[in-house]
Amino acid sequence: MKHLSVTVLFLVTLAASATAASLYEYTGLFPADRPAEAAISNYMLIDKPRQVRFDVVDRQGNPLASVRTVEVILTSDTRIAFRNDQGLGPIDLTEPGIYEVKVKPAEAATGEIGFTLRVNDTGKVPTA
Repeated sequence: MKHLSVTVLFLVTLAASATAASLYEYTGLFPADRPAEAAISNYMLIDKPRQVRFDVVDRQGNPLASVRTVEVILTSDTRIAFRNDQGLGPIDLTEPGIYEVKVKPAEAATGEIGFTLRVNDTGKVPTA
């Protein structure tokens, strides 16, 4: 029985460490009658160097291609910025501070779009 308990504890710990930890979660809504330049900004505090990944999902938790994370900027030093209109992949945030995270709907997206933006720590050490 003791071995079973240790094995179960080990497997639970392994499973928890293998998944990305969500640092922040934001919800938003783009209305149907939005202007072409519509964007929503959120802010996050990063306390130490991290590699982060942005996941945009619908209300059921399914990936949502009609909204993209397009820009991340360190507010205290705007020279530290990441931009990609097609969406950002995992990025290395090596400086602690407050970052602005901007999301925009894809150009072809129509109608009202509700979404959740999840900022996940990949667990990987960022390269300097």
